[in-house]
Amino acid sequence: PMIVETVKEGGRPKVPPSCCESIPELLELMERCLLQHPASRPTFVKIVEQLERLKQKKKKGADAAE
Repeated sequence: PMIVETVKEGGRPKVPPSCCESIPELLELMERCLLQHPASRPTFVKIVEQLERLKQKKKKGADAAE
């Protein structure tokens, strides 16, 4: 209920940085998705593109560690 009230009042929930410490790009994407004005938020296509890039980056990092 607290999040609902915050949004109704024009606010946005804060994303705790600790949730994405190892992937700062994910935190940035989440924050952009929560921007107040819809036109400022990424489209679903852009979200998927960003997530695919992050997935590939993680995969390359895992492959390099082997």
